[in-house]
Amino acid sequence: MRKQLFAIAILSFTVANSFAQSTPRLGVKFGVSFSEQQFKYTAFSSDFNRIAGANGALSVEWISHPHFNILTEFHFIQKGMTEKQIETTESGPEPTGALTFKNRVNYFSVPILAKMSLTNKTISPYLIAGPRVDFKLGYESAFLGEVYDQFKTITFGASVGIGSELNVGQNFTPLLEVRYSPDFTNSYSTDLLTVKNQSLQFLVGVKF
Repeated sequence: MRKQLFAIAILSFTVANSFAQSTPRLGVKFGVSFSEQQFKYTAFSSDFNRIAGANGALSVEWISHPHFNILTEFHFIQKGMTEKQIETTESGPEPTGALTFKNRVNYFSVPILAKMSLTNKTISPYLIAGPRVDFKLGYESAFLGEVYDQFKTITFGASVGIGSELNVGQNFTPLLEVRYSPDFTNSYSTDLLTVKNQSLQFLVGVKF
């Protein structure tokens, strides 16, 4: 694990140092993340639903080039899932309703993304892709505390997405973006159960 963190630190330093001659562009992004957690038991898998959570980020573009950029981003993102439990009467198994429980895990997420753009006068669509490291901050859950307590502090994944920038001014550029962020490593792993995160994110933002 220390070797992986060291490699990420070296990569970030190399990117920043290599493009120090370019003027970086800063940005902010806000939106919603629709996340789910895959609970896979040895004998079966549990079917849980997606949960909506907050997603906010600071971004840095390192290269002043119209078609290619390297982005470093710093996100606060909420992941997790919802689960439904059927209510029954005390006298029998007849259902009387359902309760939905929200389970959220908060992360500090750092993706390093390559960005390919097509530029024109008004709209510049782009593609992004790259590796990502997530740091667990905490969680909110009524019944899964024993599992979430044992979640790994650091997990690795990737992010891929599409977006579009609106060329409306010299000093700022609004943008819209959709990205998919699966994890490569399990957040929790035992002989009986593994848990892995994935999320679909919708973001709006502006870069300066």
